Amino acid sequence: MLSFLADNYINLILLLVCITLSAIFSCSETALFSLSRARLLSYRSDTSRQRQAIVKLMKTYQFTLIGIVFGNILVNTGLTLANDAIFASFKHFSPVMQKVITISFSVVVLLIFGEIAPKTVALIYAEPISDKVALPILFLRKLLFPIIWVTDTFFNLILDFIGRRKHAALTPDEYSSYLEMSASAGAFTKKELALLESAFQLREITAEEIMTGRIDLVTVNTEMSPAEIKALIRKEKREFYPVITNDIDDSERLLSAKDFFLHSAVERNSWDENCSFPAEFIPANSNLTMVLNTMRTKNISAALVVDEYGRTTGLISIKEIYAQLTGDVETVYEQPDFSIKKTAENEWLIEGMMPLFTLEETLKLEIPEEFESSTVNGLFCELTGKIPVAGDEAKVDGIAMRAEAVSKRRVIKLLIRKLPHQEPVNSDEVAQ
Repeated sequence: MLSFLADNYINLILLLVCITLSAIFSCSETALFSLSRARLLSYRSDTSRQRQAIVKLMKTYQFTLIGIVFGNILVNTGLTLANDAIFASFKHFSPVMQKVITISFSVVVLLIFGEIAPKTVALIYAEPISDKVALPILFLRKLLFPIIWVTDTFFNLILDFIGRRKHAALTPDEYSSYLEMSASAGAFTKKELALLESAFQLREITAEEIMTGRIDLVTVNTEMSPAEIKALIRKEKREFYPVITNDIDDSERLLSAKDFFLHSAVERNSWDENCSFPAEFIPANSNLTMVLNTMRTKNISAALVVDEYGRTTGLISIKEIYAQLTGDVETVYEQPDFSIKKTAENEWLIEGMMPLFTLEETLKLEIPEEFESSTVNGLFCELTGKIPVAGDEAKVDGIAMRAEAVSKRRVIKLLIRKLPHQEPVNSDEVAQ
């Protein structure tokens, strides 16, 4: 035994070194190529040398793969030669038996210690292992670059000749699987996962499934006056109204209730130009991903939905699409009520940023349309003509207002009092 070790100690050391290097190459290949695209993208912003080396290696992954495979081949060749020299010392075996033993030993050792074991470990610990091997593999790739470049050029010619296979895009099911795995690993919370899954489902929902149907649409005629439109909006409480001449099928514009109330009385006289926008037409069978993309491109918040014959079948808004992602979305009419506190008969304490139309509806008032403001604070400043301070007072159309609290140059609380000649307001009709 001692004579065997003395005669073959160099070959035994070479054998152990080759087995170790083979394991390192196999481990490196599996660890680097197991990193997801998302992980590699996150490494781009990492300043550590290891992470930057990984980015370089995987940016031209074909060079990296050729370098690792070439290094593994050299190591396995050395292992086979060392193994052959060791077993050649067994003179009592025939040459054929020596070859059989050499090949069998090499295959078993390479499979277990050079392939299966290191690759299994690399799959489990891909990130820490890739950090450890990145710099040595990058150095090896630079060292073997001439050989790698020639090999890559040769195989590119072969691929060009036989035809390259196009990379297939991931299907929604594959994306869902990735999301579930990422969520299991803690990359996303349950709420984030639900939001992402809802985003993928948008391509499966068509516009006609969530639109406001033709029969439920409320239209505005081109002959209507601003006062009539104002009354209609207050009654129907819709965000968008198709503008028609005869019927819904000739609608070419959409009226925005928000824009209508934000414009002054003078501007409302030309409401068809100032408060409406050209209608965009969406095919009824378009999925919500396409609809959302169209709305963003055109910078619009609503569009008319038409069937295959060009007839208007409904109206869809961006709010209805977002509702598919996050649940119901509040509109201007569904926002939380502003604080209105009744302090005495026909006297209320209100918030300064309350929209004027909310004040008018709640207290059954009619603010003259000559004012351009859209909030109570704006109206108060317009009446006083200065930056408000606590205690300032103003009157308009039978109501008196007094600034109770001012912050950052605006009124945050006002006391509204209806003057005696106005009709009393039923206290049950006003939020307490």
